Amino acid sequence: MIDVEIKKEGKLVNIRLGGHLTLENSEQIKSKLLEGISKGKEIHIQFGEIEAVDFSFFQLVCSTHRTVESQGKIILMPEVIPAPIHEGAQALGFFRRITCSEARINRCLWYLK
Repeated sequence: MIDVEIKKEGKLVNIRLGGHLTLENSEQIKSKLLEGISKGKEIHIQFGEIEAVDFSFFQLVCSTHRTVESQGKIILMPEVIPAPIHEGAQALGFFRRITCSEARINRCLWYLK
């Protein structure tokens, strides 16, 4: 089960994700991310309590980034992400020392500062 909350404040949209961010829930997660990015110009991904995360979640985040870029919008994640997300990104090799080629408006969400 996933826990998603979408809050719109002017041009800003906060998308809070929690629960099982896994393949079994990927269609729901994708749907909620698309719903959120359709509502504003600046998207902030936030996290609630993460119970599980897998590779599919990281793919969805990257896909969301590309969609936001193609629409000329801004997307941000918190500088400090929950341990399950951090550990998963590190184990799967998502963290980067240089930004990805898709990042033209926003830097890669997995870019290490």
